[in-house]
Amino acid sequence: MSNMSRIRLAIVAISLAFYFNIFIINEEFLVCCTFSLFLLFCSKTMAEAVQDTFQSRSFAIEQELSNSLLQKLEAIKEYRSYNQTILQRKSAIQTILKHIVKTFQTTNSFQTIIKNTQIERTKQRLNLCVASELKLKANLQRSIAHALDK
Repeated sequence: MSNMSRIRLAIVAISLAFYFNIFIINEEFLVCCTFSLFLLFCSKTMAEAVQDTFQSRSFAIEQELSNSLLQKLEAIKEYRSYNQTILQRKSAIQTILKHIVKTFQTTNSFQTIIKNTQIERTKQRLNLCVASELKLKANLQRSIAHALDK
């Protein structure tokens, strides 16, 4: 059954209901019909406006979420890159220190002087480098944590 035939059937049924006094047209019936038509009109016209409002708000929320996730991703990439740099520097410093210790151990005549002066200085410098790298890493972790909290 198509929509037009359903509408025609409904009109005939309502007309018969009025003809045989099943429905009585009085003030309450007219108010009920008017209110029903008003609700139908409001739902048709307001639905589009409400839907447009919700769609624009959802788009704004999606954009905000996307931007936030991109910022967090960049912070994580930066942290990872920085961590790899620290590990490379640490291994390079350890290799240099091992080489220096090996070189100085082969020369027995300067072994005591070098152990007391240059190796200690190198260790101090290494410790200072590692400490500064750890401070930088802690600062980066704080900034990443701050970015992730946003």
